[in-house]
Formats: sequence, C-alpha cells, structure tokens
Amino acid sequence: MPVPILTHAGREDAMAPEWAVRQAGKVIGDRASTATLDGSHISLYRNPELIPVMCAFLSNYFQI
Repeated sequence: MPVPILTHAGREDAMAPEWAVRQAGKVIGDRASTATLDGSHISLYRNPELIPVMCAFLSNYFQI
C-alpha cells in the first residue's frame, strides 16, 4: 500500500533546497504533497503556517 508523504521546503533552506524537495515529490508521485514555506531547515518547524499545511495533508488521507 502506498504511503502518503508530505514534503516541505523552506525558501531559505540550504540543507534541503526547495528544488530538491520538489524533485523528491515528483519522484514519489501522486501520494506526495509538497509545500513551500518561509524559513530555513530548522526554523521551518517554528513557522505557524506549517500546522495548517500538515493538517490539510493528513485530512486528505485519514479520517480526522
């Protein structure tokens, strides 16, 4: 069974640049969801915009 994967990139991320995250999403296919938000690799997790993105992703695949 395919596993849904959320990939998210920070616009200022030097460790996992946005282009690489988008490419990984293309390789994964239709079960991948890619979001780009402001922030670096670590500060992205403190971005309040990440929570709604993750909730929307989860609600697409799970009954929550």
